[in-house]
Amino acid sequence: MKIQFKFGNLKGLNVIAYLLLFGGLLRLFSGLYDFFKVQSKLDFLEKLDFLVENALLFGLNGLILFLILKWMAVQLRGKDFEMSLK
Repeated sequence: MKIQFKFGNLKGLNVIAYLLLFGGLLRLFSGLYDFFKVQSKLDFLEKLDFLVENALLFGLNGLILFLILKWMAVQLRGKDFEMSLK
């Protein structure tokens, strides 16, 4: 049995990548807002922990996922996938 698949231009993967980038940036800015406005009653180390955990970590995760999906879209665009099963 032979399985063949052509990837095409993968427009949907680019859309998903940009949505993840937008979500990561939104999470980054909401974490920064919380750091400066909402969490003002915490001491400095608790604020720093909150900033790293919420703003930077989730923003960085969104950026990494965006870069991986963009790389996949470029590498797979127009490629053929073929697999044989015995």
